[in-house]
Amino acid sequence: MKKIALISLFIMLSTFSFAQNWFRDGATWTFDDQQLFTYQAHGYDKFTVIGDTVINDTIAKRVSHDIVHYDGMGYFDYGVPFIVHESNSKVYYWDRFAHRFKKMYDLSLNVGDTLDFYSLDCFGNCDSVSPFIVDSVYIENISGVDLKVQEFSCTIYGLYGEDNNEIYSDRIIERIGSEKRFNYYPECPADVFVYTGLRCYNDDQVSYRSYMWSTHNWECDERIDESPIFSTNWIWSASAFSSFDNRPCGSYYMKLVDEHTSNFKLMKSTDENHTYWVDAGYMRFYNGKAYYFRNAGDEPVLLYDFTLEEGDEFYVDALQTNLVVDSVGSMMVGNRQRKTLYLSAMGQQVVWCEGIGSLNGLLNNYGNIGIIGGSEELLCVQNNDETLYHNPRHDECYISRYHYFEPRSRWTVVQTNIFDPRYYREYNYEVLGDTLINDVNYYKLFCDGHYYAALRESHDNKIYAYFSSYNGPFMQPGEYLIYDFDWTPNKTLYCQLLYDNSMFEQATLGSTIDSILLLDGNYYKWNGDIIQGIGSLSGFFWYSIPHATDGSDYGLHTFYRNDVLVYRNPTLDGIVEDCNNGISIYPNPTTGKFYISNDGKNARADIYDSLGRKVTSIESLGDGAEIDLSGYGKGVFLVVFDIDGQLVEKKVVVE
Repeated sequence: MKKIALISLFIMLSTFSFAQNWFRDGATWTFDDQQLFTYQAHGYDKFTVIGDTVINDTIAKRVSHDIVHYDGMGYFDYGVPFIVHESNSKVYYWDRFAHRFKKMYDLSLNVGDTLDFYSLDCFGNCDSVSPFIVDSVYIENISGVDLKVQEFSCTIYGLYGEDNNEIYSDRIIERIGSEKRFNYYPECPADVFVYTGLRCYNDDQVSYRSYMWSTHNWECDERIDESPIFSTNWIWSASAFSSFDNRPCGSYYMKLVDEHTSNFKLMKSTDENHTYWVDAGYMRFYNGKAYYFRNAGDEPVLLYDFTLEEGDEFYVDALQTNLVVDSVGSMMVGNRQRKTLYLSAMGQQVVWCEGIGSLNGLLNNYGNIGIIGGSEELLCVQNNDETLYHNPRHDECYISRYHYFEPRSRWTVVQTNIFDPRYYREYNYEVLGDTLINDVNYYKLFCDGHYYAALRESHDNKIYAYFSSYNGPFMQPGEYLIYDFDWTPNKTLYCQLLYDNSMFEQATLGSTIDSILLLDGNYYKWNGDIIQGIGSLSGFFWYSIPHATDGSDYGLHTFYRNDVLVYRNPTLDGIVEDCNNGISIYPNPTTGKFYISNDGKNARADIYDSLGRKVTSIESLGDGAEIDLSGYGKGVFLVVFDIDGQLVEKKVVVE
């Protein structure tokens, strides 16, 4: 990690007047002292004003620095006193190496002013940091005393990556100082390996407790003697699975990043190489408990409590019930045993382990209890490519999200007509290969061997189709929302109309979503017509195509995924069999010549090109016929059979 030239300071502020206000005799500051890479409670720092002194003819104050350090076996105190001095609203510390006072802060600065300070020499290893600017100045009443407060911030460039900038901010309270650390010299805090945060400040007039300490009945010098809960240098990977077909909905990674406050930033990546990360909220740890909140300033939610013992209860708001600790054990994580809780509710169990969290994922603290339609499982916890935990149910630590419409997905749609019982037509859609349109990846969709549209799936389970201009008057060129497979009860689903890309149709799912067992042995969500991952049983893209007014009726006959029959509509079997009447065309596609086989029924055929022009006729098929269309060019030709008065259409593709 690069060192960052920040002033993450205890910055001792001076007073409004020349009178002594800071460093009152007996004033104390208590700060956390905690090891970053294990989050094991390291101890606390206590600073106390212990009297006057004179140095270089300047009246100053001596401040003791006691470090109470414990490792579970005991603790010891040590520390080196230092000298501070205030004058004319400025705070100084004595640099014993330079043998002079150095200015730390100037409380007289106003909004928009730039902080004037000395910084450490980072020897060229500091990241780029913008100037520290005073953002606001105001008065806050603490213990009945009006104290001046300055807030300032700067930008850290490329803290978590070349293009990832962070805003660093601090709040300096007169007499109390920074709530982030009690340092009397500037520092590069991103490279500091000890996390600190103000617990309490006390003098003869003012008593102040930081936010976390003010919400608990902890003593300012209470020992937080605990084992590590989570670590910033670990990476969690988890995957969600559909309970309807038990297929992965994709994996993600999570990691913790030090914020140099009592909070740790939580980052998430859906990239298999986990190179791109986005904000996922914040976590905070105290006394064996882990808290989570999505945005800075939100009320923290208790996520884990590893102080629980057998028989204790943990209330889960999402379930409106308690998790009960059935038993307490341990699990090997890396090279050490970690406390493990086995909890249950509603007849189901969830496992928590220190350093891992829930075995259903870091934030999924109540597991899959009460969850309908899907599940989440922790796959791995890793540290620098060393696996600390591996889910024995899965071989991989990252599972690629499956696609609804995979290559070799095939739909057969049958068209009939309620006004003409002789009419029958069959459409065969198939996903073959991929393509790039406007720098976006799509699957290519073919209909009867002819390119029809391009399909795209989004991470939020929506299906889009991109149509080109030659698809007909009802299909304007552009991308359309065809299906939304993100189904929850009572959710309103939308799709775009192909004849008007500005219009949307909508359907509201019922209060319950059913499941249907299909021929591949898996259960799929469905709402009575649309099957999740297959589409409408009324025909491909049925909701987006204008409803026919000529009596045409459509129905999905079969759906194959990777040559496995998933769905078959038995009510259409008889229609398909009757209408085909044993007639077949082969080869198809063809270079021009093809054959028609017939079982001897009385039949004739007319052949039309793509513009509807008749190119040839066969008055009597007999047992079959040989046709040569090589002289009519490439394209899609329509063969219309008249079989004992019943019309059947089939397409032939000439390449």
